[in-house]
Amino acid sequence: MINTSGFKRMRGFTLIELLAVIAVIAVIAGILIPVTSSVRKNARTMQAASNLRSWGGYLSLYAAEHGGRHPCATATNSKGQKVWQWKDQLVPYVEKELRIQLMSDPNLPSGAVSRMFNADTTFSSCYAMNVKVATLRESPSYLWSIERLGNPTRFIELADGKWNDAWRTCAETFYHDPEKPQNSSIDFRQSGDRANVLFADGHVNTMKREDIKKSMINIDGLD
Repeated sequence: MINTSGFKRMRGFTLIELLAVIAVIAVIAGILIPVTSSVRKNARTMQAASNLRSWGGYLSLYAAEHGGRHPCATATNSKGQKVWQWKDQLVPYVEKELRIQLMSDPNLPSGAVSRMFNADTTFSSCYAMNVKVATLRESPSYLWSIERLGNPTRFIELADGKWNDAWRTCAETFYHDPEKPQNSSIDFRQSGDRANVLFADGHVNTMKREDIKKSMINIDGLD
């Protein structure tokens, strides 16, 4: 026979001990889940900023072929009919497989981008152009020269467009008045209640509402 007298019987957890373990796990989960959620949102914010930065590059390519000028936000013909939006002018510069990705913002439902009218060149977008460059004329004034800016590093050209839940898309232009920030059509949807903004020189910042100054929005002579 095997002598089992040397073995001790292992004691199981009591109910109180199990409840204590469960409570500790719940506390840890309560700490980790918000942290994980915040990390994920920060990552999505960085991805959206990268998308916006890419549009800065395409604006530079466009300007190189158009005498240093950028497209206005929208343009109409002599009948007042809209003929294009800023993104329609830039899409041809974008690799076909990247078009939807770069129009999207992962901090919006399903990225919030889709082809419109089943076209390869017309898309909804999560980014909006400064309404100050939304000249609506049928002439070369569809374009505006970056030379009109005193300091391109301080002028916001594109920003996170306001999300419209009914239309499931974002505004194509934005306005922002620091004196009436509640009326802003910039969407402060990024981590920390911030918005990604693209300056006319091509760099991107993620900014709080109160940090966007009037001088970053207006162009001399277009106020």
